[in-house]
Amino acid sequence: MNTILQNIQPGNQRNSVRSVTEKELHLLKEELKAVKENASRFTSVVAHDLQSPLRMITGFLDLLSGRYSQQLDEKAIQYIGFAVKGAEKMKNLIKALQLHASLYNDNSPMVEIDLGQLIADLISKNEAKGESAHVKWQVDDLPLVNGRRNQMNLLFEELLANAVKFSAGKTPDISVSSSGNAHGWEVIVTDQGIGFDPAYSESIFEVFRKLHPEDGRFEGTGIGLALCKRICELHGWEIRAVSTPGKGSSFILTIPELNQSSKSC
Repeated sequence: MNTILQNIQPGNQRNSVRSVTEKELHLLKEELKAVKENASRFTSVVAHDLQSPLRMITGFLDLLSGRYSQQLDEKAIQYIGFAVKGAEKMKNLIKALQLHASLYNDNSPMVEIDLGQLIADLISKNEAKGESAHVKWQVDDLPLVNGRRNQMNLLFEELLANAVKFSAGKTPDISVSSSGNAHGWEVIVTDQGIGFDPAYSESIFEVFRKLHPEDGRFEGTGIGLALCKRICELHGWEIRAVSTPGKGSSFILTIPELNQSSKSC
């Protein structure tokens, strides 16, 4: 009898409720993970299957312009050019979609990464290609973290390229800084570019979301920041953006303590 009474004491009831809640939460997390993985596989298959008809379209457009160019007037050749350009854009969109979908299937090991060295390597790489030789960089001390190296490279390559692109006519002035506290680190990529309306601070991370779709200055697929968000989610990080139109933007990565290397700065 005493045993029965002990089992229904308030403290034991709370433990039981907590245990059930934690179990349900774990199951929900597993279900969500499965849904995301299935969606990723579906996207990958669809993107792959779209390539075949796209190759056919571009192939016949090439034949049309090559074999019949002498029989086509200037307007027809211009129209073919528009179609080829559209097909090339679709090809790039499909590649970007495949890359986004493939992140869930990345089983590469988690390793210790020096973010400072990673940023330095990316800057050197872009300067060697002549893509950012004119950029003013300021890179502070950055922490060591645990992550998948190829995804970390992609994450910061996209953030740095985004900062350079949206400097729009100005000499790009970009800083990468960090601050630590008891719960982890924040790594912040800041530019002094055109900025954006804060109302879009969440939607800019959606797939194919472009705030300036009609502006010819800003080429791209509109998937770069969606890639950044996906990579952060897979590492247990958070990413958010703050901005003032005309004064620049900051992309803030929140890195939990458990994700840092024991030798973080």
